[in-house]
Amino acid sequence: MLNDIKQISEKSKEAAICESLKYAKKIQNSIFPDELLNSSIKDYFIFNQPTQGVGGDFFWHYNKDISLGTIKDEVEIFIVGDCTGHGVPGALMTFLVNGFLNNIIKEQHIIEPSQILYKLDEMVIQSLNDNSSAELIFDGLDISVLIYNKQSNHLYFSGAKNGIIILNNNELSNYKASSCFVGYAYGINKKFTTEKIEVKEGSVIYMYSDGYKDQFGGENDKKIGVKLFKKHLTENALINNFNEQKSIFKSNLDNWKSTKKQTDDVLLLGFKIPENKYPFASNLDLPFELFHFEGANCLQAVFKGKHNFKQFKSDCGEIHDFISVNNTSNILIDTKHQVFGSKETYQWLVSEYFPSLSALNINKLAFVIPNDFFIKNSLRKMKKEIGAMMPFSLSFFLKKEEAMIWLQSKK
Repeated sequence: MLNDIKQISEKSKEAAICESLKYAKKIQNSIFPDELLNSSIKDYFIFNQPTQGVGGDFFWHYNKDISLGTIKDEVEIFIVGDCTGHGVPGALMTFLVNGFLNNIIKEQHIIEPSQILYKLDEMVIQSLNDNSSAELIFDGLDISVLIYNKQSNHLYFSGAKNGIIILNNNELSNYKASSCFVGYAYGINKKFTTEKIEVKEGSVIYMYSDGYKDQFGGENDKKIGVKLFKKHLTENALINNFNEQKSIFKSNLDNWKSTKKQTDDVLLLGFKIPENKYPFASNLDLPFELFHFEGANCLQAVFKGKHNFKQFKSDCGEIHDFISVNNTSNILIDTKHQVFGSKETYQWLVSEYFPSLSALNINKLAFVIPNDFFIKNSLRKMKKEIGAMMPFSLSFFLKKEEAMIWLQSKK
């Protein structure tokens, strides 16, 4: 009799746990759907297979439009994370991280991958170690952050122990992440960097957690490993049907583990870069020169190639001198560069150079800039910061013709 009661009690507990897992799975799926919503990416798959119905692996996606005067950028943000723990504990960690990402990207508007990681690291550490307990919590996550700029077909990547793999014409490129993870790590000076990657139409990008390659099985009960994982990626990248790719990855994993238990949560995202619908010119390879447009009363300054901070200051000084001598009121600065990504350059322009120009009776200042998302985003912030302070109008353009029309207009 007593044994029967114990058995019923155990079955009731198991049933309650199963119901709890089902409900947790429903919540997690609503937060992290296995589909790309409102995306320009049509060819993709998301293979998400936790060990216990719910888990610590997650995929986060967001579309964002960035405006800079007449220029508009559309970017998509892809994030794959692997939080500490499996099952419900791992799922709870993903909920926490989801809230942080919403705050960082949607509210604080931080969209530079390495800066997202620095901010996320700070928030995870503060949240899990709020000084209410003397015991330090070392939980965290491995994560990869990828920004896809639809206009320029550039990717911007930063990772914390999670890399990405890109295949183009059956050639595999492996982009490694920082060796640091996100979360508390005693005595480690973390460094996250952003890598700019140019991709072509048809390139296939894979983002993943370590669950697939760490699965034990096979004839010798070993991990799938990096070498076999890359082989599977290379073979599958040739398949145009991404639902078929997903089925093959699942079949490969199941065949490898056979009767073994699943080692870890598994998440694998694959997608193809679509046809570029925004054919903007991004390279302006004219030599540096100064000359005067007689009819339009405009000075045009053209930069060629990269300019370090010292060179840039020197060239800007020449522009300043020419303006002061010739009493030019409309300025066009045409640059190919990445120089505006420099924090030092940005601070110098805002604090010194633009104020010096304001004393020269300038009417309009137009920048023709390369089609680089982060340059445009930095300049957007610059315009917002100094727009009300400067007595002249400041605007940014992708095409010289548009800049000239604006400079010659009466507005």
